[in-house]
Amino acid sequence: MLRDRALWKTTAGKWLGWLIVVVTAQQIVVLILATQPNDAFHSMLSGLVSLPSSILACSICLMVAPKTPLPRVWRLFGLAILCLLLGDVNWVILQSVLQLSPYPSLSDVFYIAVMFIFGWGLLLLPQTRLSRLERIRVLLNIGVAVITAGTLLWVFLLAQIIKNQNPWLETLISIAYPVVDLALLAIALFAFFRPSEQILRREITFLLLGVAFLTIADVGFAWANAHKIQADNLITDGFWSWFSLCIAVAAVNNLKAKPSSPTQYSPNTPRSPCL
Repeated sequence: MLRDRALWKTTAGKWLGWLIVVVTAQQIVVLILATQPNDAFHSMLSGLVSLPSSILACSICLMVAPKTPLPRVWRLFGLAILCLLLGDVNWVILQSVLQLSPYPSLSDVFYIAVMFIFGWGLLLLPQTRLSRLERIRVLLNIGVAVITAGTLLWVFLLAQIIKNQNPWLETLISIAYPVVDLALLAIALFAFFRPSEQILRREITFLLLGVAFLTIADVGFAWANAHKIQADNLITDGFWSWFSLCIAVAAVNNLKAKPSSPTQYSPNTPRSPCL
């Protein structure tokens, strides 16, 4: 998981160890809750169980940021996890304290902000300049993946959301989650195929894995809503925490990264255009 065992001895590495324990325990709780009735107590517990992992992951990103070659990127990722935390807190307050429907609500603003802020951070990752042939090959690979995923989303999810004819705001938000996830997946794949140097490959791999967990969690929630299934206590609920864990692992791995040249990690250095 970490390229250097010495990283486990750092403060961030120790916090990462606790985060792994917390996320694993949370996933066990999620699996148990998925078999329980959707009453008020279990719904509240489902909302609360994700908070510790978000707090730890956000703290790790902000702790690591000043000690890496890419401080701005990890601060943005920490901010993205903070938005996830705020969305969960607002969800619990609305659902369990105020007894109001948490969907759609202010929580959705925070959740969608997670994707935009995370995508912003991915775009700031340094990249190599590709030849025209390499660029075409990368875009074709990403295009095939995105078109395939988009087709599956339309057939199994988006068409059903539109067919339900819910209020326009709920329909718009339900469509926004998978569509923005798809765009985020494309950005993550582009970063994966174009790392600035081999030392970033491990970090970008974990970031891409995090995007996959985020997409599965969002699509699972949207699918449950589209098919009128109680959206609390889903098996995929724990994947939002796995998303946070992947970012934290990538952040701690970047602690040992050293730029091979001053220009590769400089935030002021122009990067090659995406196209």
